[in-house]
Amino acid sequence: KKTTGFLDKELIREILDKNNPCIKEHVVPDEVYYQKAIKINEILHNGSINKNNRARVVATMLLALLKDNYINRENNCFSMINELNSRAEEILHEKDKRGFIHCIKISVPPTPDNHIKFRKALLEAVQELDSINIRSAMNSGTDILGRFYEQFLKYGNGSKEIGIVLTPRHIARFAVDVLNITNKDKVLDPACGTGGFLVSAFDKVKSEVDKEELEKFKTEGIYGIEQDPEVVALALVNMIFRGDGRANLEEGNCFTSKKFIDLKVSKVLMNPPFALKKSDEKEYKFIDFALNKMEKGGYLFAVIPSSVMFRSKNFKDWRVKMLENNTLKAVIKLPDALFYPVSVCTSAIIIQKGVKHDKNANGVMINSQKNNNIEEIRNALASHLNSIKLGQSKQQFIQKPIDFDKYLECSSEAYLEDKDYSKDEIEAQAKIPIDFYFKIQKCQSGNLENYPTGDIPFVSNTSLNNGVVKYVVLSEEKELIKNVPCIAINGFGFATIQTHPFIGSGNGGGYVSALIPKKEMTMLELAYYAGQLNLKSWCFSYGRRAVKHRLSAIKLSEFKKESINPNILSNIKNDLVSEIDSFVKKINSKSDTTWLIMNELKRRGYELFYYIPTNLIQVNGKILAIGNFIKIKKYQPMVYEIGKRQTLNLEDASAILIRQNPPLNMEYLTSTYLLEVIKHKVLILNNPSQIRNCPEKLFVTNFPQFCPPTIIASNYNHEVKKFITSHKEVVIKPIYDFGGSYIKKISLRSKNIKEIIKKYQLKFGNFIIQKFLPFVIEGDKRIILLDGEILGAIKRIPKAGDFRANLVVGGKAAKVEITKNDLVICRTLRPELKRRGLMIAGIDIIGNNLIEINVTSPTGLVAINKLYNQKSEVYVVNAIERKLKDAIKTYG
Repeated sequence: KKTTGFLDKELIREILDKNNPCIKEHVVPDEVYYQKAIKINEILHNGSINKNNRARVVATMLLALLKDNYINRENNCFSMINELNSRAEEILHEKDKRGFIHCIKISVPPTPDNHIKFRKALLEAVQELDSINIRSAMNSGTDILGRFYEQFLKYGNGSKEIGIVLTPRHIARFAVDVLNITNKDKVLDPACGTGGFLVSAFDKVKSEVDKEELEKFKTEGIYGIEQDPEVVALALVNMIFRGDGRANLEEGNCFTSKKFIDLKVSKVLMNPPFALKKSDEKEYKFIDFALNKMEKGGYLFAVIPSSVMFRSKNFKDWRVKMLENNTLKAVIKLPDALFYPVSVCTSAIIIQKGVKHDKNANGVMINSQKNNNIEEIRNALASHLNSIKLGQSKQQFIQKPIDFDKYLECSSEAYLEDKDYSKDEIEAQAKIPIDFYFKIQKCQSGNLENYPTGDIPFVSNTSLNNGVVKYVVLSEEKELIKNVPCIAINGFGFATIQTHPFIGSGNGGGYVSALIPKKEMTMLELAYYAGQLNLKSWCFSYGRRAVKHRLSAIKLSEFKKESINPNILSNIKNDLVSEIDSFVKKINSKSDTTWLIMNELKRRGYELFYYIPTNLIQVNGKILAIGNFIKIKKYQPMVYEIGKRQTLNLEDASAILIRQNPPLNMEYLTSTYLLEVIKHKVLILNNPSQIRNCPEKLFVTNFPQFCPPTIIASNYNHEVKKFITSHKEVVIKPIYDFGGSYIKKISLRSKNIKEIIKKYQLKFGNFIIQKFLPFVIEGDKRIILLDGEILGAIKRIPKAGDFRANLVVGGKAAKVEITKNDLVICRTLRPELKRRGLMIAGIDIIGNNLIEINVTSPTGLVAINKLYNQKSEVYVVNAIERKLKDAIKTYG
């Protein structure tokens, strides 16, 4: 046999490890194809090849290389393009598809000035494609070429611009399995795009039948129509790479094409174009066309916008007509962002042709985004289509008749529960309609921009800041919701508790309803019901908003204090009820430094007021904070009481203790600027301007004599490459995060170093890389400095299998000795910390190296107290009181 290429190092290593030269079952990860697609896309970009043309350029090169890889690489640009096109045309001719060459052939650049750059790009791209070993891939029976091509279409070209919306591979395979496509079927996709569904159908049949049966299926079993000639050519190439070039793929508009006039198929798989504009063909028209092409009893699987199954007017009329002549067997809510960047919520539907829908018969409603167990969902669907009764899983799938009411909602969101309930839970927590507890009142505001800035909360569609997007002046009294406390729920189903009269958005995506309690409720009761509503927020989207009639259909469990489900309370995203979200859910009183200091302040008689940075506002030179007073009744276990929400002029405070964790984002930085306005009127610890100026991973570089080798950058460049090469093992960290988040170890043996760093660049912007210190596996040292003096120290030991020692990621605290080197570091830092007004700081040391200086919210005092039997919080509050006395003397 002819040699088709050379083995790469990884494959050679695999052969040696297995002591077996057979590579038939060798599996190449999709990541390899992804990286290859990105690389070739970059090459074509550098060659000034328009991104809308790159898919067909790659298709032509791949076809050209199917014959052999002996392309004349000495040719000039014009000759090389002609050779590639001729080779591709020869392959299409063999498949009786020569007419498609005009759709994919490479065009010669219009100006000679571009020829050199274009030729260089083609040469480099062909060299990259050589490494895929195309002829070997075709002979192996594996799907190497198809998987590469799929990745290129998805990531390496202007797919959105040329109308390509790829159906994800796992969804196509799912559809083929659920409909149980066999070689006896005739399969149609009337809007086949690049052929994803047809490829999956072909792959399944190919794996199940002999060569003779497969040949028949190739010619008689697969049919596709696509109106864009370039896209259908890409679909044809996609099929060729799977070993089939004779599929019945045709160019044309399915509604007007004369192709397949007499065709009758048993199965349809389709993902029709989303009607993003009013002029576009509605998705259900494609379904009607497909149903007309089907045999009675056949099955259709279609991916459509979810709105088709619940919107009124034309959509409802279509649902009525469709159900009169066919059976809706299943509706599957698909994961959000499945077709990113097209922001459409989608569902898959299964319809049986020609059998009128029985109003009493069960359809199956499925939510695939609540539980990613696709195998369980596949099995449930297959059982349902075979008339097998399913077990109960109300959160994931349920068999239930469609409600033929005036709305005729056929979306899975209307039927599924927010969780699976046991028999005992069902008996103990009977569900009661929401209007038993609340009066649903639609908010009536105008557009936000019509309101001048004031002090009345304007609630809209945000999930931040308790739903408040602005504080405004009232324009009309009728707009104000006065019946508070109550629950506000926006169009996306996000519920918050409002304790002050507010205005709710009455139009657009920010549609807000007020749920007014019909009887007086405590804050805990409101939190309990708001938590249940937030568990149901997945049911709502931009298309399916939480309007009154959908809210009225919700049923809630009655509040019983003795049987509160903590999972419900954890779904309250309210800064208003921050004792539930921040203090119960996030704070561990056995380890939290802030809670420790607060308890000591309470013990000395100070009132405690809690706010978050997004509730800090400036009005006419005054800095105001919206928050709650907190009364601590017991330190451990935590017992406390939250006062009513109110606005506090921060100049009235004795002191402000900043204890917010990074990241130092714009929200954090803005709060430090606002606090700086009053730093001469009220004691603020630590100094807000110096918190801003001293990010923990950057401030440390002011003391290079103690730091390990370090480089800070915002992209992968030759200096970064040289640094990694020099030190062989390094760690990369985002500059503005905390708690050991996103720290990754990289070595020269790591694959795709450049891509790893690019991902950090895209996610975080700037990053820091330091030499890896092997003895970190024994732990690091956290030293707490109070006014520059050592308050205490602990050793943080990483959990097994991790090199990060941070307590928040599982590290354990132990006693540790202060070394002479530690003392030198602390003495060096002391004057700088005092000069900058950084009263409390935590420094991290590995071996003799200073790694970070935390001045935002250093932790570790609880562990120090436990290990050394001391009361660190007493020293901290003593220092606060000393500074308070000094501030009174200075500023009065």
